Amino acid sequence: MDEHEYRAASVESERIFFHSHDRLIRMQAILARTWALKHLGDYNQAFENLRRASPRDLPPELQYLIHHERTLLMYLREDWEGVLAESARLNNLVQDHGWRLLTGYLPILALLELERWDESGTKMKAYLNELGVPASLPSSPPDHISPRKAVLLSTFIPGSGQIYAGKTGEGLGSAGLQLAALGWGAYNVYNGFYATALFTGGGLFQAFYFGGIDRAEYHAVGRNRKAAEDYKRAVTEWFLEQIEPVLIKKRQTLSDSPFSQ
Repeated sequence: MDEHEYRAASVESERIFFHSHDRLIRMQAILARTWALKHLGDYNQAFENLRRASPRDLPPELQYLIHHERTLLMYLREDWEGVLAESARLNNLVQDHGWRLLTGYLPILALLELERWDESGTKMKAYLNELGVPASLPSSPPDHISPRKAVLLSTFIPGSGQIYAGKTGEGLGSAGLQLAALGWGAYNVYNGFYATALFTGGGLFQAFYFGGIDRAEYHAVGRNRKAAEDYKRAVTEWFLEQIEPVLIKKRQTLSDSPFSQ
């Protein structure tokens, strides 16, 4: 592990697990392999590996590390609901408030990923306050636009749904294509080419019309998703930068046991 040879560390930890008859060493080997796999970015295998560990009757800090790693891996696997459930379980086990703070950031980040903006913001401010960090969030949650409204706009005013979703050029282009298709159909009707008007002008208009409606919804959903992802990424990075140095210092002052008052 110290030489960053994580694949070899994973294999060696597994070897120790199978050859040792000491339960404490076996649990430490599972935890070490979990760390190695996590460094390799194999979060699913790391989580499955850690499921073999039973924290019962282990030294308190090792129990805590197993529970903490389980919660962290759920976050890395994007199992946001799992993070909330495991964090609640860990809070029930851990009595020491200082130790609780060491993992208290994970459910906040999970709530952020679930886009439960108000709840995550309130808990984030409270958590920062407990750490003695100024609780001024860097930005407000994004305002979502309505995909349904974008659809309705393009239904009644071609191109307006795309413009509402922030795609002005595409919206104007869509409206122009539909007008051109109608114009082509009208031209052929005027000249007596009714079949051509129906199958080319009418067909093109129908394709551009319904395509414009679909594109309006697509862009509205995409804009909301991008705004949410940008917000989550910015707030997560800011939050972790604020708490990391404080948590490192706090860890050095905690009692030996996370499970005692």
